[in-house]
Amino acid sequence: MINRIIWWSIGPRMLLRACFVTLLFLPAIIALGLSVIPDEDRILWIVLVPFVHVAGDAISRLLSKWRRWITETLIVMIVLTSVYSVFGMTNAGAVTVLAYGFFMIQGTIRPSNGQLFDVHQAYYAISFFMYLIITFWYRNNTEHEGYVWLMNIAGILTLVLCLFVFNHINMNKESYSDSSSGAPVSRSIVRQNRLLVSIVAILVFLVASISWIGEMLNRVFGSLYEWLRRLLATSPDDNQPIEQPEQNMPDNLMSEPPADHGWFMQLLEKIFMFIGGALAVVLVLWLGYKLLRKLPIIAKLIEQWMQRLSRKERLAASDAGYEDEIEQVEHERGASRLRKWSSSLLRGRTEDMWDKLPDNAARIRDLYRNALLRRERHGYAPKPQLTPRETAVDLQHKKSLAAAELPKPLVELYERARYSASPIDSSEAQQARELEQQLTMKKK
Repeated sequence: MINRIIWWSIGPRMLLRACFVTLLFLPAIIALGLSVIPDEDRILWIVLVPFVHVAGDAISRLLSKWRRWITETLIVMIVLTSVYSVFGMTNAGAVTVLAYGFFMIQGTIRPSNGQLFDVHQAYYAISFFMYLIITFWYRNNTEHEGYVWLMNIAGILTLVLCLFVFNHINMNKESYSDSSSGAPVSRSIVRQNRLLVSIVAILVFLVASISWIGEMLNRVFGSLYEWLRRLLATSPDDNQPIEQPEQNMPDNLMSEPPADHGWFMQLLEKIFMFIGGALAVVLVLWLGYKLLRKLPIIAKLIEQWMQRLSRKERLAASDAGYEDEIEQVEHERGASRLRKWSSSLLRGRTEDMWDKLPDNAARIRDLYRNALLRRERHGYAPKPQLTPRETAVDLQHKKSLAAAELPKPLVELYERARYSASPIDSSEAQQARELEQQLTMKKK
């Protein structure tokens, strides 16, 4: 009974994450479906993609005690067997194996911090370019107009959703999990961020759907004009559309191409359209300037929000030699795996630097930096605005993560090395190093 309740609580989260990942890669899914999947199976093929992701997630949870290569081998065998029974050895079968295999293996990759919408940053960039390129490629495709509309709507929804996800990530960076100090982030900052993200989302929606709005207005005005023409008609014959009489032109006139005398008018039309567009942009900028002059609080809120997004609200300066190790860890985020792999290819890059550092202060600072990098790989997000003691307290409250807490002697020695000029004994530095190694070995 308990296991059933747990699965009912985990199931919706699995489905929501699968839908989010599917939304990121929806243009590629639709493009592959339009290319090789038969018409009668295409809709079902697209709809099954998130459920394939859920299946991979469920298999990885059920076989969590097994080795990862066993789980992935089982997934590949399931995909190959099911696809071969439906499509056989065809192009549709090969594409289905690649697509379904990717999403099923992607379902086995769960974020270490437990966040529902946490994916690698490269996925957002790939999704943006896919929506940009594929929707532009199919923009004039009248045969599959419904799929084009689906991609446009999904693109707007993905962009707005990613705005809220990025905002939530930055809010977590500013949070502090010490419950004794009250709420992690002040309510004013939360309201301000949500308001600004909502305004940006509305603007993005209006800009992305401006062509649809123009087409809808043209249809509305056309229908209104037709209704007024029929309403003001003086006789029933006026309601009939005007037919142009057919004229039989002589063969000698039809054989000669008509002279093109409208090139000058077309040039003038393009010039006026360019000038009109430039004037429209200037008018919008002028209205925005006047609005900011009348309501300076909006400019102040936007400036504060952009400073938090760009991580410029720091108490410590970023000059050479005066940068905290936690800020260096933040700069290395996202590149640690690539740096670790590239360092393993070069001799001497992975060796211990403890004895090569000039003094104990440099050794403690390097030890603290490596400790933060280790905990970041286990799902902890370092926060540059926290002091070393606050970072240690924040790690103590992260019970759900696999990251170990920081040793107290290491924190105290780092504060001495970072903020004072008092010397550090070799025995103290060695003791902090041994404690960090013991905590790391326990977590392994």
